[in-house]
Amino acid sequence: MEDSNEDLSDLHSDKTSADCNSKPSQTDIEDEQNARAFLRERFLRTLFATYNKPACFSMHEKTQVEAVFRATDIDMENLQVSGLQTPMGVLHQALLRSSDVLLFTVDFESENCSASKCI
Repeated sequence: MEDSNEDLSDLHSDKTSADCNSKPSQTDIEDEQNARAFLRERFLRTLFATYNKPACFSMHEKTQVEAVFRATDIDMENLQVSGLQTPMGVLHQALLRSSDVLLFTVDFESENCSASKCI
């Protein structure tokens, strides 16, 4: 019984060392770069499409606020909005921490810059 366990461990160690020593081929690297470029472009186009559109933000404690989406920082840690309608009043400009936002929806069909109604 010990011999079969040793054989299995030898196979596992051989496979692991072979995986570590193998290098990705040039076509694999190019395929990954192309996929990343495609996703990056799609993400940037989505951000561009959300600019100046009404949005509804669902936040912690079941809070929902409305605003016009303006921008985000490079790490998407902060979202810049204008006309933020909160339960305590309206803020002309504001930064929302993305860690406080559970989700947000954007009204792509709206042509005006007033905030939409939250769903």
